[in-house]
Amino acid sequence: EMEYDAAAIQQRVDQLPAGRQSIATVTLSGTYTLEQSLVLPDYTRLDLSDARLVLDDGVNLPMIVNSDPTNGNHHIEIIGGVLDGNKAGQGAGRFQGIWFVRTQQVRVMDLEVVNCGADGIRLSGGGQHTRDVVLQNLRLSGNQRGLTVMYAMRNVFVSDIYAIGNEEVGVYSDHSEGLYRNICANENDGTGIFIRNIFGGSYNNLTATRNGGIGIEVVGMVSSLGSNWHAHNNSRNSEGTYSDIFFDPGA
Repeated sequence: EMEYDAAAIQQRVDQLPAGRQSIATVTLSGTYTLEQSLVLPDYTRLDLSDARLVLDDGVNLPMIVNSDPTNGNHHIEIIGGVLDGNKAGQGAGRFQGIWFVRTQQVRVMDLEVVNCGADGIRLSGGGQHTRDVVLQNLRLSGNQRGLTVMYAMRNVFVSDIYAIGNEEVGVYSDHSEGLYRNICANENDGTGIFIRNIFGGSYNNLTATRNGGIGIEVVGMVSSLGSNWHAHNNSRNSEGTYSDIFFDPGA
Protein backbone atom coordinates (compact mmCIF):
# COMPACT_ATOMS: atom_id res chain seq x y z
CA GLU A 1 0.00 0.00 0.00
CA MET A 2 1.41 3.34 -1.03
CA GLU A 3 1.74 6.15 1.48
CA TYR A 4 1.35 9.81 0.60
CA ASP A 5 1.85 13.00 2.59
CA ALA A 6 0.00 16.19 3.47
CA ALA A 7 1.98 18.36 1.08
CA ALA A 8 0.67 16.35 -1.88
CA ILE A 9 -2.92 16.75 -0.70
CA GLN A 10 -2.45 20.47 -0.03
CA GLN A 11 -1.07 20.91 -3.51
CA ARG A 12 -4.20 19.31 -4.96
CA VAL A 13 -6.42 21.58 -2.86
CA ASP A 14 -4.44 24.69 -3.83
CA GLN A 15 -4.76 23.78 -7.52
CA LEU A 16 -8.56 23.90 -7.43
CA PRO A 17 -9.98 26.78 -9.53
CA ALA A 18 -9.39 30.16 -7.94
CA GLY A 19 -12.45 32.33 -7.26
CA ARG A 20 -14.83 29.38 -7.66
CA GLN A 21 -18.46 29.83 -6.62
CA SER A 22 -19.31 26.16 -6.20
CA ILE A 23 -17.78 23.24 -4.32
CA ALA A 24 -14.81 21.46 -5.90
CA THR A 25 -13.79 18.01 -4.68
CA VAL A 26 -10.42 16.43 -3.93
CA THR A 27 -10.79 12.65 -3.74
CA LEU A 28 -8.18 10.62 -1.87
CA SER A 29 -7.48 6.91 -1.92
CA GLY A 30 -5.02 5.07 0.32
CA THR A 31 -3.11 5.97 3.48
CA TYR A 32 -1.69 9.47 3.93
CA THR A 33 0.76 10.62 6.59
CA LEU A 34 0.22 14.24 7.59
CA GLU A 35 3.40 16.12 8.52
CA GLN A 36 1.45 19.41 8.50
CA SER A 37 -2.17 20.55 8.91
CA LEU A 38 -4.40 20.35 5.84
CA VAL A 39 -5.79 23.84 5.23
CA LEU A 40 -9.15 24.04 3.47
CA PRO A 41 -10.49 27.24 1.84
CA ASP A 42 -14.08 28.08 0.82
CA TYR A 43 -15.95 25.77 -1.58
CA THR A 44 -13.80 22.72 -0.88
CA ARG A 45 -14.81 19.11 -0.34
CA LEU A 46 -12.45 16.34 0.78
CA ASP A 47 -13.75 12.92 -0.18
CA LEU A 48 -11.93 10.49 2.12
CA SER A 49 -14.28 7.54 1.56
CA ASP A 50 -11.38 5.32 0.50
CA ALA A 51 -8.68 7.00 2.59
CA ARG A 52 -7.03 7.00 6.00
CA LEU A 53 -5.14 10.07 7.23
CA VAL A 54 -2.62 9.61 10.05
CA LEU A 55 -0.85 12.45 11.88
CA ASP A 56 2.90 11.91 11.70
CA ASP A 57 4.94 11.58 14.90
CA GLY A 58 5.68 14.85 16.67
CA VAL A 59 3.66 17.12 14.36
CA ASN A 60 1.64 18.54 17.25
CA LEU A 61 -0.86 20.32 14.99
CA PRO A 62 -4.54 19.76 14.22
CA MET A 63 -5.08 17.52 11.22
CA ILE A 64 -7.59 19.61 9.22
CA VAL A 65 -8.33 23.33 9.67
CA ASN A 66 -10.12 26.09 7.76
CA SER A 67 -7.99 28.66 5.98
CA ASP A 68 -9.28 31.86 7.62
CA PRO A 69 -10.29 31.42 11.29
CA THR A 70 -10.22 35.21 11.80
CA ASN A 71 -12.74 36.23 9.13
CA GLY A 72 -14.37 32.84 8.67
CA ASN A 73 -14.95 30.39 5.83
CA HIS A 74 -17.93 28.72 4.18
CA HIS A 75 -18.84 25.67 2.11
CA ILE A 76 -16.31 23.15 3.45
CA GLU A 77 -17.15 19.44 3.44
CA ILE A 78 -15.38 16.29 4.63
CA ILE A 79 -16.96 13.01 3.61
CA GLY A 80 -16.01 9.48 4.68
CA GLY A 81 -12.75 7.85 5.73
CA VAL A 82 -10.67 7.75 8.91
CA LEU A 83 -8.65 10.43 10.69
CA ASP A 84 -6.09 9.02 13.14
CA GLY A 85 -4.44 11.59 15.41
CA ASN A 86 -1.68 9.18 16.48
CA LYS A 87 -1.97 10.52 20.03
CA ALA A 88 0.84 8.30 21.30
CA GLY A 89 3.24 9.78 18.73
CA GLN A 90 2.63 13.44 19.59
CA GLY A 91 4.32 15.64 22.19
CA ALA A 92 2.71 17.15 25.24
CA GLY A 93 0.45 19.35 23.12
CA ARG A 94 -3.11 18.26 22.50
CA PHE A 95 -4.51 18.73 19.01
CA GLN A 96 -7.76 18.14 17.16
CA GLY A 97 -8.63 15.94 14.23
CA ILE A 98 -10.83 18.65 12.68
CA TRP A 99 -10.73 22.22 14.05
CA PHE A 100 -12.97 24.69 12.26
CA VAL A 101 -13.40 28.26 13.55
CA ARG A 102 -16.15 30.53 12.16
CA THR A 103 -16.92 28.12 9.32
CA GLN A 104 -20.44 28.14 7.86
CA GLN A 105 -22.17 25.74 5.46
CA VAL A 106 -20.12 22.86 6.85
CA ARG A 107 -20.83 19.18 6.17
CA VAL A 108 -18.88 16.45 7.98
CA MET A 109 -20.35 13.02 7.28
CA ASP A 110 -19.63 9.29 7.38
CA LEU A 111 -16.29 9.79 9.11
CA GLU A 112 -14.34 8.05 11.89
CA VAL A 113 -11.98 10.14 14.05
CA VAL A 114 -9.67 8.33 16.47
CA ASN A 115 -6.66 8.88 18.77
CA CYS A 116 -6.63 12.68 18.86
CA GLY A 117 -4.95 14.28 21.89
CA ALA A 118 -7.70 16.92 22.03
CA ASP A 119 -11.13 16.82 20.37
CA GLY A 120 -11.80 14.44 17.53
CA ILE A 121 -13.86 17.26 15.99
CA ARG A 122 -14.12 20.82 17.34
CA LEU A 123 -16.29 23.51 15.76
CA SER A 124 -16.20 27.00 17.27
CA GLY A 125 -17.99 30.17 16.25
CA GLY A 126 -15.16 32.17 17.80
CA GLY A 127 -17.79 34.23 19.63
CA GLN A 128 -19.61 35.30 16.44
CA HIS A 129 -22.77 33.63 15.16
CA THR A 130 -21.72 30.93 12.71
CA ARG A 131 -24.53 28.99 11.07
CA ASP A 132 -25.54 26.03 8.97
CA VAL A 133 -23.62 22.91 9.96
CA VAL A 134 -24.45 19.25 9.42
CA LEU A 135 -22.53 16.59 11.36
CA GLN A 136 -23.84 13.15 10.52
CA ASN A 137 -22.88 9.49 10.93
CA LEU A 138 -19.66 9.99 12.88
CA ARG A 139 -17.70 7.58 15.07
CA LEU A 140 -15.36 9.20 17.60
CA SER A 141 -13.10 7.05 19.77
CA GLY A 142 -9.87 7.27 21.77
CA ASN A 143 -9.76 11.08 21.65
CA GLN A 144 -9.62 13.45 24.62
CA ARG A 145 -13.13 14.63 23.75
CA GLY A 146 -15.12 13.07 20.95
CA LEU A 147 -17.12 15.98 19.50
CA THR A 148 -17.21 19.61 20.67
CA VAL A 149 -19.50 22.28 19.19
CA MET A 150 -19.16 25.63 20.97
CA TYR A 151 -18.90 29.42 21.26
CA ALA A 152 -21.73 30.94 19.16
CA MET A 153 -22.24 28.15 16.66
CA ARG A 154 -25.91 28.25 15.55
CA ASN A 155 -28.33 26.19 13.46
CA VAL A 156 -26.28 23.03 13.87
CA PHE A 157 -27.72 19.62 12.98
CA VAL A 158 -25.98 16.70 14.71
CA SER A 159 -27.24 13.22 13.91
CA ASP A 160 -26.20 9.59 14.30
CA ILE A 161 -23.11 10.06 16.47
CA TYR A 162 -21.27 7.27 18.30
CA ALA A 163 -18.73 8.49 20.86
CA ILE A 164 -16.93 5.58 22.54
CA GLY A 165 -13.87 5.33 24.77
CA ASN A 166 -12.80 8.97 24.78
CA GLU A 167 -10.67 10.23 27.70
CA GLU A 168 -13.12 12.91 28.84
CA VAL A 169 -16.53 13.86 27.40
CA GLY A 170 -18.07 11.91 24.54
CA VAL A 171 -20.22 14.71 23.03
CA TYR A 172 -19.87 18.32 24.28
CA SER A 173 -22.65 20.70 23.16
CA ASP A 174 -22.00 24.31 24.18
CA HIS A 175 -24.03 26.47 21.75
CA SER A 176 -27.62 27.53 21.09
CA GLU A 177 -30.00 26.59 18.28
CA GLY A 178 -28.81 23.03 17.82
CA LEU A 179 -30.80 19.97 16.78
CA TYR A 180 -29.25 16.77 18.12
CA ARG A 181 -30.70 13.33 17.49
CA ASN A 182 -29.57 9.71 17.73
CA ILE A 183 -26.52 10.32 19.94
CA CYS A 184 -24.83 7.37 21.66
CA ALA A 185 -22.07 7.93 24.23
CA ASN A 186 -20.52 4.72 25.54
CA GLU A 187 -17.53 4.00 27.81
CA ASN A 188 -16.13 7.54 27.84
CA ASP A 189 -14.00 8.24 30.91
CA GLY A 190 -15.84 11.43 31.89
CA THR A 191 -19.39 12.58 31.13
CA GLY A 192 -21.09 10.85 28.24
CA ILE A 193 -23.10 13.79 26.82
CA PHE A 194 -22.50 17.31 28.18
CA ILE A 195 -24.99 20.11 27.39
CA ARG A 196 -24.06 23.64 28.47
CA ASN A 197 -25.47 27.16 28.26
CA ILE A 198 -27.99 26.65 25.48
CA PHE A 199 -31.11 28.43 24.19
CA GLY A 200 -33.43 27.04 21.54
CA GLY A 201 -31.95 23.54 21.46
CA SER A 202 -33.54 20.17 20.76
CA TYR A 203 -31.99 16.91 21.98
CA ASN A 204 -33.71 13.69 20.97
CA ASN A 205 -32.83 9.99 21.24
CA LEU A 206 -29.81 10.28 23.54
CA THR A 207 -28.22 7.17 25.03
CA ALA A 208 -25.38 7.28 27.56
CA THR A 209 -24.02 4.03 28.96
CA ARG A 210 -21.01 2.81 30.93
CA ASN A 211 -19.37 6.25 31.12
CA GLY A 212 -16.90 7.02 33.91
CA GLY A 213 -18.83 9.99 35.29
CA ILE A 214 -22.31 11.34 34.64
CA GLY A 215 -24.28 9.88 31.74
CA ILE A 216 -26.02 13.04 30.50
CA GLU A 217 -25.10 16.33 32.22
CA VAL A 218 -26.99 19.60 31.67
CA VAL A 219 -25.56 22.95 32.81
CA GLY A 220 -28.08 25.56 31.67
CA MET A 221 -30.83 24.73 29.14
CA VAL A 222 -33.35 27.50 28.35
CA SER A 223 -36.32 27.44 25.94
CA SER A 224 -35.15 24.02 24.84
CA LEU A 225 -36.52 20.51 24.76
CA GLY A 226 -35.47 16.89 24.81
CA SER A 227 -37.08 13.50 24.32
CA ASN A 228 -36.14 9.83 24.66
CA TRP A 229 -33.13 10.17 26.95
CA HIS A 230 -31.81 6.90 28.30
CA ALA A 231 -28.80 6.62 30.59
CA HIS A 232 -27.72 3.59 32.60
CA ASN A 233 -24.66 1.92 34.15
CA ASN A 234 -22.72 5.18 34.33
CA SER A 235 -20.45 6.35 37.20
CA ARG A 236 -18.03 3.55 36.29
CA ASN A 237 -15.04 5.40 37.81
CA SER A 238 -16.69 5.53 41.22
CA GLU A 239 -19.79 3.41 41.65
CA GLY A 240 -22.78 5.32 42.97
CA THR A 241 -21.04 8.72 42.88
CA TYR A 242 -22.43 10.21 39.66
CA SER A 243 -25.97 10.46 38.32
CA ASP A 244 -27.09 8.86 35.09
CA ILE A 245 -28.83 12.16 34.20
CA PHE A 246 -27.91 15.33 36.11
CA PHE A 247 -29.29 18.90 35.82
CA ASP A 248 -26.87 21.27 37.55
CA PRO A 249 -28.89 23.47 39.95
CA GLY A 250 -26.28 26.25 39.88
CA ALA A 251 -26.53 26.78 36.12
